Parts: sequence; structure tokens; C-alpha cells
Amino acid sequence: MPGQEAIPYDRISRELAEVLVKDQGPRDTLNALAAKYGANADTVTRYWAYLNKTDSFNTRRVSRIIEQYGWPDQRLISPEASKALWLVIQHADSLTREQYLPVLE
Repeated sequence: MPGQEAIPYDRISRELAEVLVKDQGPRDTLNALAAKYGANADTVTRYWAYLNKTDSFNTRRVSRIIEQYGWPDQRLISPEASKALWLVIQHADSLTREQYLPVLE
């Protein structure tokens, strides 16, 4: 459409691929800590606080993309980007999950 900016799917894919790493990397660390010290260890409990902050940051990044461009067409973004969208929304707070549930179904 005239006057409408093209959606930068390549840039969105790159940004979401970065988000995927920031979502999954800490979870790998959490799993390793839980395996080493036990799921109820203080170290694991403290790490959950860090993970919750990371999830909040990732949720804001993903929400900003969705607010600006809508839910990206899965055929036009990378598989990693698509996975990041799904995982970040899954790890988000309950209000955010409810907001995007219709899109995920």
C-alpha cells in the first residue's frame, strides 16, 4: 500500500533469534544448577529471580515487535524467530499469555 512501510522480516528474524538465545541460555544454566545442587537449593532459587527478570525483558522486546508489526507471518521469518515468539510468550506473565493466546491457537 502507498505510504505503508514494508515489514523488515529479516531484521525481525535476527532480533528474535537473539531473543531465543537470551531465553534458552539461562534455562540451560538453570537446569545445570538444579542437576548439580537440587531444585530447591538457594542457588537455584536465586537464579530463578534472574530468570524472571530476563523473561520480563524478553517479553517487552517481543511485545514491542508484535505491537509495531503485528504477529509476524511464520512463513516470512526464520524458524528460530518463530520459536522465540512462542517460547517468550509461553514464559511471560499470565496477562501477556492471555493476550496472545488467540494468536497461538
